[in-house]
Amino acid sequence: MSSLINVFGQKAHDNINLKKINTSFLVQLIEEKINEERAQKDQYALKQDPILKLAAADQSDYILKGGRVVHDQNNKKKATPFDRVVFYEGLINEVGENCMQTALGAKVKV
Repeated sequence: MSSLINVFGQKAHDNINLKKINTSFLVQLIEEKINEERAQKDQYALKQDPILKLAAADQSDYILKGGRVVHDQNNKKKATPFDRVVFYEGLINEVGENCMQTALGAKVKV
């Protein structure tokens, strides 16, 4: 983790500047925490998949353009989460998707 801090010049407990979010660092922290939880439950570590990342980014863009959180698209080739993975030539037989909306800067209790 110390090399990660040196590279990004940011620490896990630093306040987040909402106007300049270091997304690479945030992704790394989230992945690390998820895999810590999975290890405690004797589950294998999750790895990023470039095809799933493309399909997720596609849906995220669709949601941003439409202004509401949805799972399906009007484009028949990308209608469902599974369709989007197939569209990007993924070889996964089962796909799930979780979407949420939050306001940046809002105080939430976890």
